[in-house]
Amino acid sequence: MYGPCPEARREEASLITFSWWFTEGPLLENRYDLLLDVFETELKEALPRRYGNYEPPQYLYAERGRDDFLAFLKEHIHGLFGMVWYPTLPVTGVHLQIPETIGGSKQGFRTGQLTLTIDADALAQPGWETNLRRFWLRLNPT
Repeated sequence: MYGPCPEARREEASLITFSWWFTEGPLLENRYDLLLDVFETELKEALPRRYGNYEPPQYLYAERGRDDFLAFLKEHIHGLFGMVWYPTLPVTGVHLQIPETIGGSKQGFRTGQLTLTIDADALAQPGWETNLRRFWLRLNPT
């Protein structure tokens, strides 16, 4: 999943990108519902506003709902072309990639990856720094 939301495009923006690489855990067990739980409680802006197979994404999360998005995600997470996921500002991008196989392969060592990009100005807003820390801790409890 990739692609910043179109509203994030402006002449000057400072972005912060958080990336997590993982070789085990619930996301490798198709437990994407747990990721959405964390987004819903800690970082609602990271939830998909729109999603789909191509630009512009054809589905609205508000219309189709969580269950449809989870089904779509499970179907397309390993796909060759991935999917498009538009979050809400100040989150400018969410990318979740999980290869078919984790670990050593002919292509090299492969891991799952979750990347979250936000507008750095959000850190000056009340609660954002705290929510990002909670988000990180809930994804990485150890």
